[in-house]
Amino acid sequence: MARYAIGVDVGGTKTSAAAISDDGTIVGNILRIPTLAERPRQEVEARLFQVIEKTLRSDSITAEQILGIGVGTPGPLDLDSGTILDPWNLPTLHYYPLKQRLEQQFGLPVFVDNDANCFALGEAYFGQAKNMSVSIGITLGTGLGCGIVIDGKIFQGATGTAAEIWITPYLDGNFEDILSGRGLVKLYQQITGQKKTAPEIEQAAQQGEKKALEVWQQFGYHLGILLAYLINCIDPEVIVIGGSISKAFELFKGKMRETVMQNICPKPRENLKVFCTQLGEKANIFGAARLVFENRR
Repeated sequence: MARYAIGVDVGGTKTSAAAISDDGTIVGNILRIPTLAERPRQEVEARLFQVIEKTLRSDSITAEQILGIGVGTPGPLDLDSGTILDPWNLPTLHYYPLKQRLEQQFGLPVFVDNDANCFALGEAYFGQAKNMSVSIGITLGTGLGCGIVIDGKIFQGATGTAAEIWITPYLDGNFEDILSGRGLVKLYQQITGQKKTAPEIEQAAQQGEKKALEVWQQFGYHLGILLAYLINCIDPEVIVIGGSISKAFELFKGKMRETVMQNICPKPRENLKVFCTQLGEKANIFGAARLVFENRR
């Protein structure tokens, strides 16, 4: 009998879910629903329950075929209890016992990890890092996320907070202050004195605006510095870049790669690969589903 896991990606903007087989086949369609993260906790929870319930009711699978539910969510998290702590983009779910509430609601085992770890795990099994022993996933969007996968397992560190590089001091703040949507807005304001959103800055660069192109060059430089730190510490075979900002990969990849190569040891320069995701949001859902398969063997 084929077995499946429900993979769920909870974000500040939207929540997505799908039933996934062990080989990465999506059953039916990915279901998406606005998270409405600013709404009261009970309403956000009800919407989460709704998208999972709809996924479980797929005509193509039976209840007996479902091994469990895997969820990727913004951190920080208490991984032992599956509790969301205090992520800024889920303001009404602070200290929310996610694992406990989902197990009570659906009667299935639930496994929780942060969304960047799920992205990295999804890429390691089904994406650009497939068949690699050591890989890193970076998510660039509203915030900055990172996950490390070694021999098919998420590297959690001693306290479950490995790869939380966003908070690392950099310049007059931390890396997330630059390598995020708000970081792009800040860079553009510094250069032009004007304010544009990250998608608008991308569009301006695509249309040849010189100052917008300069912003992306600076962004690539700062990202290259971050990646150099990670490479010198972890020595991965591949790094995969995802998140909404990765759609502009072609605008910053040249400066990023140049900066990386100038700041890492000679040996990694020979074979290191840095790719843009091809899975997109599916990587997070695949990774969340893998949490189930890895824990229910």
